[in-house]
Amino acid sequence: MDYTTGYPVAPHNMYSIPPFVPQRPPPMSQPIPPVNNVSFQKQPTSKAIQIIDPNRNAPIQINTNNIQRQQQNYKREETPSTVPDKKTKESDKEVRPSSDDKGVSKAVPIVDPAEKIKEREEREKKEREEQERIAKEKEERERKEREERLELERIAKEKEEQERKEREEREEQERLAKEKEERERKEREEREEQERIAKEKEELERKEREEREKKEREELERLAKEKEERERKERERLELERIAKEKEERERKEREEREEQERLVKEKEERERKEREEREELERIAKEKEEQERKEREERERLELERIAKEKEERERKEKEEREERERLEAVERIEKE
Repeated sequence: MDYTTGYPVAPHNMYSIPPFVPQRPPPMSQPIPPVNNVSFQKQPTSKAIQIIDPNRNAPIQINTNNIQRQQQNYKREETPSTVPDKKTKESDKEVRPSSDDKGVSKAVPIVDPAEKIKEREEREKKEREEQERIAKEKEERERKEREERLELERIAKEKEEQERKEREEREEQERLAKEKEERERKEREEREEQERIAKEKEELERKEREEREKKEREELERLAKEKEERERKERERLELERIAKEKEERERKEREEREEQERLVKEKEERERKEREEREELERIAKEKEEQERKEREERERLELERIAKEKEERERKEKEEREERERLEAVERIEKE
């Protein structure tokens, strides 16, 4: 309820514009004196309604055509829930004329509906902007989350691709290393084969050369060198025999050393076997001793328990006999008293 006009006022709703309620003009039974050379009387040529603005002490021009159009537009809006607008009530209360101001001015201050509409529109605009800001922030947050998710997926794919490439490079390097090793092996074998062929060729050439030289010497110095040849052959034979003997002696020593090492190994194994058997025998004796001590301890404990049981039984028997003796004496005393 508007306290200045008496018309019902719909509560404020942030999603709709409340209907415009025209202000009731003040009663014009008496002419209002001019203030600051400004006349407040209705101009016959103007279609607008003059309303006093108490703050500026000036008339407010309101176009009735715009008011009618606004009312028609507001009627199309959804009727909001009946929740009182505290700001509207407070603003209406502020502009209500006080009973103490009767002697000051006869003009009734009326709230400017254009300012109310402007305030309402600004408030609704702020609320719409706040909602749009929240929606934009939500949309921006979702966009960032989507971009982060896409970025993480991209990073994961790049990492997977990088790992695949690294694995392929590693396999390629291993393949190249194997090929290089195989190539080097073949080259080494070829080089060794070439060296062997070269040595054989050199040896063959040397032998052929020596044979030719020998034949030439034998032919030129056959008589002079027959003796020398015989001596050389004898020396060679002796040298070969010496080498053969040295080789045989060396092989004999190596065989003796090998046999000695085998004998030492066998002796060491035999010694370790005996030590293991002695250790096992000591462990067996220790276990037997421990078992015997356990049996003796159990036997002592059993005898001790039997002794304690017998003593307890004997003590209980004596206590029973003493109790029976006391009962018998008490019975005799009772009989004597009777």
